[in-house]
Amino acid sequence: MGFMDRMKDAAAQAQEAAKGAGQAMSEGTSPDTAATAAKMQKLAQAGVERKATLQSMTATGKTAMGGGIEHTLTVEVHPDGGEPYTATFNQDLIQQSVDAFQQKVGQEITVKVDPDDPQSMVAWG
Repeated sequence: MGFMDRMKDAAAQAQEAAKGAGQAMSEGTSPDTAATAAKMQKLAQAGVERKATLQSMTATGKTAMGGGIEHTLTVEVHPDGGEPYTATFNQDLIQQSVDAFQQKVGQEITVKVDPDDPQSMVAWG
């Protein structure tokens, strides 16, 4: 499975998690988990793809339910026809994604940006 396939699979898992967020909340899942799932669903459906330079990536030490590890990513986003800007966001990543992104520090990646909040985004592929 290639890197893009893994990222799409992670997005699909997030969409499924977001669909079940209401049920998960009633089963004792934390509000943060439900909020993250809802964010991922919104970005997967309505997010705008942008090129960005991955400036840094640091593990926060938090582990995700699916076995991933939360990382803080800092990127310089390059909007079409706009001025580049720096953004920092957290994202749960499985080890294969961590390895792939670590190789891309200083290079271009794609992010999906919330059209309502340009600071809200997710690394995408």
